[in-house]
Amino acid sequence: MERPRRIIEFEQLNALGKTVFVAGMAAHAGKGLLKRLIRHVARIAVESKRAFEQGMNPDIEEARVIEEAPSERPPEKQNPSTAAS
Repeated sequence: MERPRRIIEFEQLNALGKTVFVAGMAAHAGKGLLKRLIRHVARIAVESKRAFEQGMNPDIEEARVIEEAPSERPPEKQNPSTAAS
């Protein structure tokens, strides 16, 4: 048995009713935003995977380090309190 829907104006609600109404609207809006965010992230993941797989060439091996060059950083200064010990 279905109850008929009543239309209640926001101004007629008491403090608790207004709080429940606003919380319900916020939850409804948040659910929609969350769905859109999940779809957007999923689409980015699918497109990234597709681009990665299309960029792979079976004739090229994986990258490997052939020779390491020395670092261009200057030598670190020693702390005077630790250098004396």
